[in-house]
Amino acid sequence: MESKFLHKTVFATLRFLLVIALLITRKLIVLGVFFVTVLSPANARFIEFDATNVQLLRWLDSAGGNGDRTVISIEHANIWSHGDFFGFGDMTINDSGDISVYGEISPRLSLSRTFGAHLKAGPFEDFYVAGTLEFANDNTRYLIGGGTLLKPFGFDFINLNAYVRDNPLQAGQTYHVTLAWRRVFELSNSSILFEGFADLAGREGDLASNQITGPRLLFDVGKALSLKKNVVYAGFEAQYWRNKAGSSDINEFVPKVLFYINL
Repeated sequence: MESKFLHKTVFATLRFLLVIALLITRKLIVLGVFFVTVLSPANARFIEFDATNVQLLRWLDSAGGNGDRTVISIEHANIWSHGDFFGFGDMTINDSGDISVYGEISPRLSLSRTFGAHLKAGPFEDFYVAGTLEFANDNTRYLIGGGTLLKPFGFDFINLNAYVRDNPLQAGQTYHVTLAWRRVFELSNSSILFEGFADLAGREGDLASNQITGPRLLFDVGKALSLKKNVVYAGFEAQYWRNKAGSSDINEFVPKVLFYINL
């Protein structure tokens, strides 16, 4: 039983890593979507929930920006028998024709699920061993630490993780704190999804401490048109990045128009 579980876990992880690898090749985004859709682990017993979406974002240049951009993004999240997982890959295309890629994978191991005991404490629903890999064209960063889950005030979740961050191209390590949230507000004929993230990273080597946040409001288009709900969303995101990428003289604010489809 354990070997079968391990086999399924490794297969699911490799499948998603393959999707990210395809995205990084820049030219195989369609195949990436195919693999997520066709090889979805929804029917595997160790997966309790899984969701994948494809997004199209239009960045509008503003203070500290690098010109108008179009971003194609794919996200995947799941809850499995011993924890949860989130990952995404972005392909950014500047109007000038430059292309860059970026992605993250973030698995977490639930202490409650692993040890068979509900470790809830006050507002904290669970505690996790957490890790993240950040990868771009020229570098991969490694984060390891712990996290927790909160569900206050009707939120589907608020995930809070604290890490030790290591960038191999910089001297030493630093701290990194990540917050992510999701909440749905029901309307008479539709719903509004409020979700987003915030990251705080300390100084590391030649890089200054930096903070980035990206709250978004999304409108359930399908539900408003009396079609299938929770499939097609449209809305806005506002991203602010202080000391962008560790550069102390660059602060970026970018509004985005966003359209995405849940697969």
